[in-house]
Amino acid sequence: MSIENFIDKIQTQDFTNASPIFGELMSSKLADALDQAKIKIANEVFNAGDDDDEEDEDLEELSDEEIDEILDDEDDEE
Repeated sequence: MSIENFIDKIQTQDFTNASPIFGELMSSKLADALDQAKIKIANEVFNAGDDDDEEDEDLEELSDEEIDEILDDEDDEE
């Protein structure tokens, strides 16, 4: 069913036959939106580990003195 059929049914006030067409159109749109959400979530889950590795590399580059300085600054703020 197409949106043109749906519009035709509405214009002729054939609401009984327009209702299933509307349901099919909405189901299709909902399925597309769910597929996009699944892809986005899968990307976040499976690609999130890559970002964590980069953060770990940044931490490894700090010297012991720099880490102590950061920790001292945090203690001073409290």
